[in-house]
Amino acid sequence: DPTKPALATLGECLAEAYGHEVTQIGMGGSIPLTVELQEKHPAAEIALFGVEEPKATIHSANESVDPTEIEKIAIAEALFLQRYA
Repeated sequence: DPTKPALATLGECLAEAYGHEVTQIGMGGSIPLTVELQEKHPAAEIALFGVEEPKATIHSANESVDPTEIEKIAIAEALFLQRYA
């Protein structure tokens, strides 16, 4: 729920790092761990994001990441950790 405190703060930090408002969209796919965490801790706010370098190929062998994406997501994460701590 993006209106809850942690996710609202994360949205603000992402907007600041990227220089424009965050847009909420739904997509397919799931990470089984998040389902288990939500079942065991229904009040928890869960957001998954992070910084991966271009050669990480976390989803496929030919996946790459724009270095500016790494910079912006790192800034957003740092802002979030400072503000939500």
